[in-house]
Amino acid sequence: MQVYSGTDVANHLKIKPTTLRKYCALLEEAGYTFSRNDQGHRYYSDKDVMALRSVLKAKRSGITLKEAVHGVVHQSEEITTIDDTQNEKERYGSDTMNELKTLIQQQGDMMAKQTEVIQSLSHQIEQQQEQINQLSQRLEAPDDHEQSEEKSIWQRLFKK
Repeated sequence: MQVYSGTDVANHLKIKPTTLRKYCALLEEAGYTFSRNDQGHRYYSDKDVMALRSVLKAKRSGITLKEAVHGVVHQSEEITTIDDTQNEKERYGSDTMNELKTLIQQQGDMMAKQTEVIQSLSHQIEQQQEQINQLSQRLEAPDDHEQSEEKSIWQRLFKK
């Protein structure tokens, strides 16, 4: 991998070193990362030079600097994601990736079945709760037969 100094990059892009630092600071604020040496100075790869060139190109086409920076960061994230996926395929092979996809699908199916079982159990609990409520109401309600006997006792006592 080729590594460049800030001066080299500024000369190559035909901008001042202060402009380069400003653009790099904006890119870093937006989430882009530059490599740094032990003293904390940035050093640049070909990818970084391309990102900076994209910022300059977008700015020259009339896009604001902030929009250009965010576009480059977003584009860089997409490229990184694609590169990571490629690296995973190379590292694990397509057979392993297919096995992982199959496992993920199986887990999804299992979760769907578990959801069905939970819904069924929940419905059963609701039915049992209704039965409990009905029994509770029956136990709390006064018995008509007892009421009639009580009235007849009162009627006998007070002769009503």
